[in-house]
Amino acid sequence: MPVGRPRNFDTGHALSVAMLVFWELGYEGASLERLRTSMGIAHMPSLFKAFGDKERLFQSATELYWDTYYVPLLAELESLPNVEEAFEFLLKSLAHLYTAHAPMRGCLIVTGATNCTPQNAALVTWTAQYRDRIQNAIHGRLARAVSEEQISSLLLSIFTEFYGTLIIGMAMRARDNATTDMLLSTVSLAIEPLEVDI
Repeated sequence: MPVGRPRNFDTGHALSVAMLVFWELGYEGASLERLRTSMGIAHMPSLFKAFGDKERLFQSATELYWDTYYVPLLAELESLPNVEEAFEFLLKSLAHLYTAHAPMRGCLIVTGATNCTPQNAALVTWTAQYRDRIQNAIHGRLARAVSEEQISSLLLSIFTEFYGTLIIGMAMRARDNATTDMLLSTVSLAIEPLEVDI
């Protein structure tokens, strides 16, 4: 059987670079040519053979982004025993993540595929599942705090929506060039409601 020519690029590194390009430019802003050259791939067919079409490449890059950044943060959110400390950690970590990697600002799963043209509308729905995961993780951690009598059950739905909305808002503000310090200034105010004894 004839053996194909070996790839002259590292697929793991190339995918990491694609993640950064999508993070900076979004799905529709990142052209295939920009992706190919940034990823160090000589010919477009090689890109398609390794990663599929542009949509699949974006999905793989988003999965990498999630696994690299959010999985560890949400695991720590769950592991910290005090709910106030847990959310302070999460919000501070996200403030740094959203602002510390210029020109990649904000959050790939928030701004990577929004306001897409109709032919890419499925990607808007696809990325929304990741935002739902964040919301579910917030709800789960707060529900645990209710069961441990750290917060009132009356506040569960309110706090879930509040922190989910805050996280999305922080990502958008970072995209608009808010600094790390500007985002961090909101964290202490956001944590104050958790300090109230029930």
